[in-house]
Amino acid sequence: MKAYQVLLTDRAEADLLLQHFRIAQLANITIADRFLDRLETAVSSLSYFPERGVPRDSVALGARILIEGN
Repeated sequence: MKAYQVLLTDRAEADLLLQHFRIAQLANITIADRFLDRLETAVSSLSYFPERGVPRDSVALGARILIEGN
């Protein structure tokens, strides 16, 4: 099975760090860390299943959306 390279934009990376910070403030660092771990697992799964998720061409051509947790 071919593995594809999955890249996050700088904007996406910054957004994830901001969400981590907010969750750590509202809940605690352990919950924030688990949140990032779940997202990392979901995103890395795209390297083997690049068509996973719902197409969102309205966002960008070829874009897909993955929902992870609540």
